[in-house]
Amino acid sequence: MYKTTKKGESNMSKIKQYIETSVENAVDKIIKKLSDGQIDFDTCKTKILELDNLSMVGIDSENVDEVISENI
Repeated sequence: MYKTTKKGESNMSKIKQYIETSVENAVDKIIKKLSDGQIDFDTCKTKILELDNLSMVGIDSENVDEVISENI
């Protein structure tokens, strides 16, 4: 169903990897704004939870505080 590249990866796995990287980069940018003092903790948390596809990187409302604290 999905085409396979020369390296054996399917297009679907490349798309998944791209989405995961995009979400991780978006979270990193929001946390950087917190550490730079541009936003407060609650705003940081809200902005992260508003991102699409968070579940693909294992972030949810239960662990977002921990993710932020570990990356400040």
